[in-house]
Amino acid sequence: MGITEWNNTAGSWGPDRGRIMSLGTGLYTGRYLNLLQRYSDVVELACRSNMTNSYCSGMIQTYPGGLYLTAAYYVMKMYAEHSKPIPICLGQAPEGVDLSACLSADKTRICLFAVNTNDKPVSIQLDLTDYGGKFKPVSGEVVCDSQDRRQPELMNHPDTPDRIRNMELPVSDQTITLPAYSIAAIECAIISRSAS
Repeated sequence: MGITEWNNTAGSWGPDRGRIMSLGTGLYTGRYLNLLQRYSDVVELACRSNMTNSYCSGMIQTYPGGLYLTAAYYVMKMYAEHSKPIPICLGQAPEGVDLSACLSADKTRICLFAVNTNDKPVSIQLDLTDYGGKFKPVSGEVVCDSQDRRQPELMNHPDTPDRIRNMELPVSDQTITLPAYSIAAIECAIISRSAS
């Protein structure tokens, strides 16, 4: 399956083309990756176009003085670094939150991907007991607006090249708070029942 900027803008060169670089498109990217993960029994290969420039659609944007990365770049990088080989099913998500999860081959780690499309923070309660016993969230990473202005139209540009970026997500217990308009990866270590 291939997705290009034409699927997003239908060739429009207006404002919609510029929105490809926005936090909103980062949210869309996370939701789409969650969809692909949920249906990975059907999708064998997915590819995102374009890597660089291409009139706003590239994840890496260059200019005469350097480069900056789009929200979609940070989301794709986070999913690539945290994905595991076994997709797992999840229960109901809070309104405006899109979830997917995957399990490591040795069944000792789960990564939960959560996209919060709400304009306010949302808390989610983790319950993964169906997957082998107790678990503990051990780390979290989130792509969001580093200034928390809650505007999905925001984008990185040469003057603010890292306004939208990966940041640490606090994960001290089973309740995780997702920032407004954010994409998160929450790593959990599974502890078998025999070890408890």
